[in-house]
Amino acid sequence: MIRPYDDKVEDQMIMFYDSLSEKDKRRYAAIEVLKLPYGGRSYIHTILNCSYPAIDSGISEHKCDELSDSEVARTSGGGRKSSIESIVGIDISKPIVKKLFKRHGYVKRKALKSIKLGSTENRNKQF
Repeated sequence: MIRPYDDKVEDQMIMFYDSLSEKDKRRYAAIEVLKLPYGGRSYIHTILNCSYPAIDSGISEHKCDELSDSEVARTSGGGRKSSIESIVGIDISKPIVKKLFKRHGYVKRKALKSIKLGSTENRNKQF
């Protein structure tokens, strides 16, 4: 078996390989195999403890160029929608109404006197 890398580089390769996801492990192993001459597949299999089918699928993914850089693991807008955005009927709870009022800038205000009314001497006669 060939040994193109020394022990220090092999240790760094193993540490890096262990930090990757399953898909990235396949791709990394495939790239390393493609860099090496004949016998590189068994060398990478031994060093990274990666199965031959995983290496082969990584090579086929690399050759078919199925995985592009624009792919992301999660799509934007996923997850549970806010209940405010999904209002369809009339039944709405108090917390939802509070959120709607807050979103649109409505606040609870007290009535304030702006003009002082004068006092009259006959005010208490009616009682």
